Amino acid sequence: MMTKLFSRIACIAVVFAMATPTMAQKDEKDAAAKPAAKAKADGPKKETEKKETAKKEAAKPADEKKRSAVANPMLKAVEGLTLTAEQKPKVEEAAKEFTETILALRKEGLTQGLNKKKADAAKAAREAGKKGRELDAAVMSTIDATDEEKALLKKAEEANAKLAKTMGTVLTADQIATLPPQMQQALGVKKSAEKKPAAKKAA
Repeated sequence: MMTKLFSRIACIAVVFAMATPTMAQKDEKDAAAKPAAKAKADGPKKETEKKETAKKEAAKPADEKKRSAVANPMLKAVEGLTLTAEQKPKVEEAAKEFTETILALRKEGLTQGLNKKKADAAKAAREAGKKGRELDAAVMSTIDATDEEKALLKKAEEANAKLAKTMGTVLTADQIATLPPQMQQALGVKKSAEKKPAAKKAA
């Protein structure tokens, strides 16, 4: 009797041992299938997000797309100001004209590399004590660029100057005062001179 009982227990143990690897393999398959199923489920979601982003980009006005392609610190700063109904169209027109000019110059050969060369030359000239027109002349004489490239840089400089002049006339003194000091100078605001102490009168 005991022998038969032990035989049955042994058979059950063998069957369980054979079933265990199969169950483990099933669990492994299920675990591997979950990430695949999640990726499959997320696929359409990501595609939908891409399409929505593309739609939003396509819905942007052409002028806004162009402005985003031309990074200009002054335009970026002015975007943060609260403009009046009279100021807004003037600022937008100036921004549009500037953007179109720069994009046209890029087609002619104005590159970021060329702008960097100019920035490096300007930095060296300032460190040498050059200012104003003397600084501009030093930049153009030392920059490693062809005459055609220098002409493009000059046109870009003129476009920036025109933009600054327009902003200087459109914005109020209070609005300009909220801009960074360097930008205020570009708009024609001079540094406030330090007050000298009054001379003592002779007794």
